[in-house]
Amino acid sequence: MRMKRNTFNLIISFALIVGFAFITFLFIYRNNQSQSLPISLSDFSTSEETEEYAVYSALLEKLFVKDDVKLLVIRKQTLFSINNYFIRTAVEESFSDMKKLFSSVSEDAFRDYRIKNQYPSILSSKFILSVKYVFTDEFEFNKDKDAAWIASFFEKYPDARGIIQLSKIGFNKDRTEAFVFAEFICSPLCSGGNNILLEKNSGVWKVKEKFEGWKS
Repeated sequence: MRMKRNTFNLIISFALIVGFAFITFLFIYRNNQSQSLPISLSDFSTSEETEEYAVYSALLEKLFVKDDVKLLVIRKQTLFSINNYFIRTAVEESFSDMKKLFSSVSEDAFRDYRIKNQYPSILSSKFILSVKYVFTDEFEFNKDKDAAWIASFFEKYPDARGIIQLSKIGFNKDRTEAFVFAEFICSPLCSGGNNILLEKNSGVWKVKEKFEGWKS
C-alpha cells in the first residue's frame, strides 16, 4: 500500500514539474514574441518616418527658406495626382520612362516612390525648420477657377509667399537617396513644380539634383 502511495506521489510530482516547466516555457516564449516583434516593426516605422521628415526639412530649408521668409504654408495632404499616369501605365514601362527623365535616380528609389504615391497621406508637424510653418487643408484648393482665393489666402497668411505641396518620398534600400516632388503655388502665373533628388552623406541630407519641371 505504501509503495503504491509513493508511486502515486512520484507521478503527481513529475506531472507538476512538467506542467510548471511547460507553463514557464510558454510565458518566456510569449514574452519574447510580444517584445521582439512589435519593437522591430516599431523601430522600422519610426526609422523611416524620421528619415522622411529629415528629407522634407532639408528640402524645405534649401528651396523655400530665404532670408526674408517668415512663414511656410504647407498643404497637409501629400500630392498624388502623378499617379494618374502610374495607373494607366505598367510598372516596367513607367520605370523605363522615368529613367530617361531622371537618369541619376536609382531604381530602388523610383519603385519606392511609385508605390508610396498611389494614395495621398497626411503630413505631421515633425519638420525641423528655422522658420514657422503651418498646414493648410484641402479647402484652400477648391476655390473658383479665376483664382479669387489668392486674395483671401494672403489675407489669412500675410507672411507667406504661397503654398507648398509635397509628394511622399521614395527611398533606395539603404535610405541614402531620396526622390520627391515639390510644388509651389502663389498665383496662376507664379507656380511651379520639380522632382528633386537628395542624398545623405555623413548623416546629413542635402539636395543633390533638381530636375526640370513645370512652371507658369
